[in-house]
Amino acid sequence: SALVNTRDGKSRTALMLASNGGHDEIARVLLRCGADPDAVVGPGLTALMLAAKKGHAMVLAALLSHGADPNLQETGNMSNALMLAAESGSTHAVTTLLAAPEASGRLDVNLRNNNGKTALVLACEGGHAEVAGLLLACNGVEVDAWQPAVRKVLSARQKGSEKRAPVMDPLTVMQETLKVMRNGGYYMHPTNSPAADAKVWVTVRQI
Repeated sequence: SALVNTRDGKSRTALMLASNGGHDEIARVLLRCGADPDAVVGPGLTALMLAAKKGHAMVLAALLSHGADPNLQETGNMSNALMLAAESGSTHAVTTLLAAPEASGRLDVNLRNNNGKTALVLACEGGHAEVAGLLLACNGVEVDAWQPAVRKVLSARQKGSEKRAPVMDPLTVMQETLKVMRNGGYYMHPTNSPAADAKVWVTVRQI
């Protein structure tokens, strides 16, 4: 365990390097060998944050399945993994963070950075309509409609403007991006939750 968490000259662990590079199989091996998924580097960046910034969905799934905390915030801008993924516009990364069974009930979609902005606001400011749609579908999400970027996205969705790229239904996005996803020995399959608007994923077959 101590060896697998050894750091290089820039204080990065092997898991951080694998996560940043999108090497999910290597990340899984390291995690099985005891790599710390919540170790930090620099301004409090974790492996989950590094993977989220790059949109590495499979790495995110591996980290979450081994207990990575999705609510940790880095010390620079106070961003968490969901904010970083939303800001980058990665539907795959955002979908994984929202839909992974290990994050269910743990992920706080309303955390704010040091500018008071949530993942939804960041997605809207970046013009990432599909990501915004995924976040808007979350139960209990705080919609800062007073924010110009959020107001613009809400208006476009309401009018169904043909001038903008169509916003894919959140469940459709999840079905397309996680239709058959290997996650630590599990296949995952979409289903509708009895709760209104809740989209969840359940394990259906262990391999």
